[in-house]
Amino acid sequence: MSLDEYEDRWVWYCNGCDLKAEFSRDDDFYACVHELKARGWRITRGQAGDWVHRCARCCRREQGNVSALRKA
Repeated sequence: MSLDEYEDRWVWYCNGCDLKAEFSRDDDFYACVHELKARGWRITRGQAGDWVHRCARCCRREQGNVSALRKA
């Protein structure tokens, strides 16, 4: 799972590197998601229907790997 809910905070984890982003539970859930996306995180559904979270660094790394494959 890449999201933990606590009494006082939301905690998202990058599925690529385990970087975590914490937000207060006083914040609106969707505002938190919007903030993560503004920070460059990508949030998608995996093949099994589970949520996959990638931080900006992992997204850039994956994009670089795809670019390298295209050049080969």
